Amino acid sequence: MITGAELRKIKRRVARPIYPLDETLITAAAGAGGDIYATIQNPATHLIYRYLSELVLAVMERQTNRPINELSILDWGAGKGYVQYFLTLKEANIIGYETAEFSHKAIWEKFNLKVKTSTGHALPFKDNTFDAIVGFGVLEHVPYDYEALKELNRILKNDGLFFCFNLPNKYGYMHKVAWWRGGRYHDRLYSRSEVRTLLKRAGFNTVGKPWFRQLFPKGYVTYPAPRLVEEIDLALTNYTPLGFLATSVEFVARKQYTYLSVH
Repeated sequence: MITGAELRKIKRRVARPIYPLDETLITAAAGAGGDIYATIQNPATHLIYRYLSELVLAVMERQTNRPINELSILDWGAGKGYVQYFLTLKEANIIGYETAEFSHKAIWEKFNLKVKTSTGHALPFKDNTFDAIVGFGVLEHVPYDYEALKELNRILKNDGLFFCFNLPNKYGYMHKVAWWRGGRYHDRLYSRSEVRTLLKRAGFNTVGKPWFRQLFPKGYVTYPAPRLVEEIDLALTNYTPLGFLATSVEFVARKQYTYLSVH
């Protein structure tokens, strides 16, 4: 099983390569029309999806000592399909899940991504189904985060991993600015201590400590040197106190053996 120290080493290793932009995905997003797919066309945010997808691959291969195509992965809150797309390129056995009312399916259909939809609180999967679950900007949007985490715990295999990215940091300065300007996109913000308490209640232990990411604004900001910006951003959030002001708090959590599902 992967340790916190090993996770830190993997994070440093996968941050080093210069990942190319995926022009096929960018073209597909541009052809889908509308601003809803603008983030993947922006190099700054495109590189985030690529980097975090590589992190999932590297961690799971270390955790299981098995090739990624032998593992079962859920993209929880599949969104526009970007995470699933990048993992599918590496031959990952991955399925997406979204609520039935989510209608942004252009990327799903373009690349024949497998996505299951349903309504209600319960997820349409059997107990102990997945080796890993990836949630990219999802937990803060569900009505009841604790209940959602219990469902994720139920469908994870023993010692399975939950990757949570883009969870809004309670002390992130960009959230304060957005709220000051009247923007309330996120209903909840989280501190690292709140994350660990919530996870423990739901039957998870974090692998190492939750970490901070994204100090510079991305989204609709276009940088002339996006790769350099991302390298500096990762260095500042990982190795300086400025990380406490970052946009996101993120973690990898492991399902505990002792957790009993409640139905």
